[in-house]
Amino acid sequence: MNTMIYMIDTYHWDDYEQNERCDRTTMLFDNTADMNRQLADTLESLIPDRDMADDWNDIGDEYIVEPHYALGAYLSNLINKNDFVRFLKEQYRYPHNAQSRESWKEFGKDIRDIRWINFDCQDDTYNDFIKRMDELYPNVYMHEWKSHEDYERHEENAKRADQAVRMLQALAEYIRTCDINPFAKFNRSFKLTDTSRYTDTTTYITFTGLSGSHFNPEAFDTYNITIDEHNQALGDAEYKRWLAYSQTPEGKAEEAKRIQRERDFQTAMYEGGYTSYARNDDGTITMWRD
Repeated sequence: MNTMIYMIDTYHWDDYEQNERCDRTTMLFDNTADMNRQLADTLESLIPDRDMADDWNDIGDEYIVEPHYALGAYLSNLINKNDFVRFLKEQYRYPHNAQSRESWKEFGKDIRDIRWINFDCQDDTYNDFIKRMDELYPNVYMHEWKSHEDYERHEENAKRADQAVRMLQALAEYIRTCDINPFAKFNRSFKLTDTSRYTDTTTYITFTGLSGSHFNPEAFDTYNITIDEHNQALGDAEYKRWLAYSQTPEGKAEEAKRIQRERDFQTAMYEGGYTSYARNDDGTITMWRD
């Protein structure tokens, strides 16, 4: 059984303090079901909505492609050029076997349009299969996005964008529920990045090619637990600590002060004739009249 190391570095930028801090979470997986669930969650996090595609398309003074085509171009990049997504498609070979065909009949023509189940690879070796797929369907599903001036391909990608989202969601669900581990002693690593105004997240995924006996689970933050489950557990523990503290004399006094501050704030808004306000990162409140 191959072992996967999953590490997340989250960089937080504080405008008020003018500094940055990094939170690191390290995770170890040597169980097929748990590994698959984490990989499925990761794939789902990459599937864009239109807002995500619009943010990617907006580079300041101009757009990469016409806004109408942004989601299609983004998905084309994700499906054709993202190494992690391509790796999952190739390793799980979804849905190339009879069981998968039966399971995903509900997608009907959508799946057949993708041309993933019309090609029988049972008699081929894996490498021959990949080679023939590349020859027959070089871009698998969507046209590869190459140039912002290639409007014909943008138009085609825009039409297929919704189907591509459904295909990726189906792939994620297949990975989450399947009981196979296609990695064996596979040795491969990936780096995924996600950037927002105040937070930059870098995820490192490493298939070590080694069994779990080579690692000490106690050296990691979690063991065979997904990041969502880990964050949920941290949130539950924090809530229990707050609940216990709120019942102490100190907690009750602090809550009374908070309530009084809110009353004073509402009074200031009313007496000053202010119509709008904003709570600042440093704990202060800015009020103004529209």
